[in-house]
Amino acid sequence: FFNDIRRVRNYCKMGVSKATWVWLLLAMLNGLDSRVAGKPWYCHGLDCPYFSVLDSNDRYETRRYRHGSWVSTTIETYLFAVAGPIGFRRLFRYIDEGNELGLKIPMTSPVTIETAPSCGPFCKQNYTVSFYLPKEFQENPPKPTDPNVHIRTKKAATLFVRSTGGYRMDDMSVANMVNTLAQDLDADGKSYDAEMFVFAGYDPPFRLKGRHNEVWLRSLEEEARVDAF
Repeated sequence: FFNDIRRVRNYCKMGVSKATWVWLLLAMLNGLDSRVAGKPWYCHGLDCPYFSVLDSNDRYETRRYRHGSWVSTTIETYLFAVAGPIGFRRLFRYIDEGNELGLKIPMTSPVTIETAPSCGPFCKQNYTVSFYLPKEFQENPPKPTDPNVHIRTKKAATLFVRSTGGYRMDDMSVANMVNTLAQDLDADGKSYDAEMFVFAGYDPPFRLKGRHNEVWLRSLEEEARVDAF
């Protein structure tokens, strides 16, 4: 715990933005006990979306996610690595009193980035960055004051999920994860939505060990094709 405090202080000395170091403290304090009942270890005590594991192997999991409310913003840019920080700052302002009620809303996990497979190195595309809303705000979340931020309800969905550790998640790393998952699903004869994927990051910058990252592809086997993610 005290080592984490020192890391936060070091990040502050390095000039890390207010939004980032406040998130570090929230994640650290909420993550002191990662063994909260019903939550995966990699949520580190934070609220995270509810799911059940339908099937699992050494390459990917099949999960059924419940419907839930998220706060989202969309960034048009050339790179995944650019969209994430911009989207995070917008959404952090929402939970840091940037809503119609002026409330501070607890941080959750994961931060997701949704996009289509790349259309090329010189092609702008939309990246939708989202925070899951805590359980106390699932039914009636306050409206954002930023017109670029919106509340959305994601329908229940069955997802294929590939997980990995590691610190650096750039465009190439994420693309490799998605391609590997798609190849494994093809080999197993699974039907999935190839037009959209989601990256899910569970860790603040100061967490150097035990990091957890995921990519999600939506299954088409158990549900009609709907705009769920």
